Amino acid sequence: MSAEDALQFAWLVQKGHWFIVATATVTFWDHISTFDLEVELIWKKKVSLVQVLYIITRYAANGFFL
Repeated sequence: MSAEDALQFAWLVQKGHWFIVATATVTFWDHISTFDLEVELIWKKKVSLVQVLYIITRYAANGFFL
């Protein structure tokens, strides 16, 4: 691997890291901006299958992401 190839690879890795940071920012912004509605519509109700499925789909992706 030449020095030019190494620099190109480092540049691609850096772009990948910035993409991860941008994706995490959008994801957490979505969670923060809708948290009040989530508390009102999901957490204050009696536990049901729909709530469990919502929680799994909403937060499992964060676990996989991190």
